[in-house]
Parts: sequence; structure tokens; C-alpha cells
Amino acid sequence: MKKAFTLPEAIICVGIVAVIAAIMIPGLIKARPDEEKLMVKKAYNTTSEIISFFSNEVTIYSRMQADGFADAQPYEDLDGNTFQGGGKFCDLFKSKINLLEEDRTSTLGILGCETEFTSIDGIQWYVRTNPSTNLNHDINTRTDQSDYVTIAFKAPKPRNETSWWAVNVSRYGRISIPQRYTYNTNNARLYDIISDVDLTKN
Repeated sequence: MKKAFTLPEAIICVGIVAVIAAIMIPGLIKARPDEEKLMVKKAYNTTSEIISFFSNEVTIYSRMQADGFADAQPYEDLDGNTFQGGGKFCDLFKSKINLLEEDRTSTLGILGCETEFTSIDGIQWYVRTNPSTNLNHDINTRTDQSDYVTIAFKAPKPRNETSWWAVNVSRYGRISIPQRYTYNTNNARLYDIISDVDLTKN
């Protein structure tokens, strides 16, 4: 008849299991993807793709070479929706996002707009055009440095309620990452997030 474990043997076994767990659990936790970083990089990639599409599709911004995203000329998509005027960029950007809900849209003026909405993956978005920038330019000597659009995004469950991340977009489609953003004084870390997180593994 096989003998059962003695108390000392049982204690030793439990101790071995505890040691192994102590060694492996931190590694498993570290290996687990950061959901906030995944969402932030997803939002950044989505933004980049949309801006690239707008910049290269001449039917949307027919005066891209002259006015960039400030071109308020009417554009009608295949579904018959018309985008024009001060809200053109905001409405176009929203149209490329799978919306869960729209919180607010307001036109700032003939050349500007701002909007807040949530996509079906839970990411919160804020888009605002800055119509006062880059209005007086010479197409032959223009610089592409002024920020015409600010696009901010936040993961569904950030570590804190002010974890907004933001990019600036020039009138001609150049995306830049500001060092600071109103709700995130360390916005420059976005560089690290978009370069470190591999979306293909998820």
C-alpha cells in the first residue's frame, strides 16, 4: 500500500510551488499587453491612415495644393452625404470612424469646427480645427509647420481620467506629436508607445 505524503513532505511541495509561482507571475504580468497602449497606438494608426487618405484623394480636397484641409469646397461621397464649410474636416473624419455615439459637434466659424465622439471599440475622440493658423501663405514658399488640426484620443479605461493623447496635423497633412497636451503634460511619450507596441500580436 502506497504511503501518503508526510507533513514535512507536503510543506516542502507547497514551498516549491510557491517559489516557482513567485518567479513566474511577475514575468507573466509583464508579458501581458498594456490595453491602454494598444488602444492608443490603434487610435494613432487610424488617424494616420485617415489623414493619408484625405491628403491623397483629390476628389475630397480638390484645392489641397492651395488650401490644404482649409478647403471648404463641397464634397459628396458615394452615399450622397455632403461635406462642406467650417465643419468639413470634422464631419469627414467622423465618417471614417465606426461611431458608437456622438457627444458634441459645434462649428467654430466659417473655417473651423470641433467635435467629440466615441468609436465602437470604446476609444474617445476629440477633433478641433484651428482656423487662425496658416491662413496667409504663399504656395511657392509655404512651410508645413503650422498646426491646423488637433486630434486627441483616450482609451476606454485609462489609468487616470486625464490620459488623453494628442497629435497635431498641418494644413497639408504632416502629423506631429506635441511635447505637451492640455490633459497630458507628458504627451511626448506617444513616440514610445507607437514604436514599442506591436498590434499584429493581438
